[in-house]
Amino acid sequence: MGGYATTRLAARLWSDRLSLGLAIDNLFDSAGDTFAYGNPFTLKLSGQSTPHWPRTVSLEIHVRY
Repeated sequence: MGGYATTRLAARLWSDRLSLGLAIDNLFDSAGDTFAYGNPFTLKLSGQSTPHWPRTVSLEIHVRY
């Protein structure tokens, strides 16, 4: 599988009624094989790999009524 690192950066601001959150997963956009499960019957025919998720940015907004 090789070496890889996972990263997440997150921040949240809140008040009595409103909450805002921002998160970035796979901050450095690293690539690699995280887990090679695949199909055991095709192992000799082709390589098996499970790549990282791409860099992902999430925005959350919560409002209390």
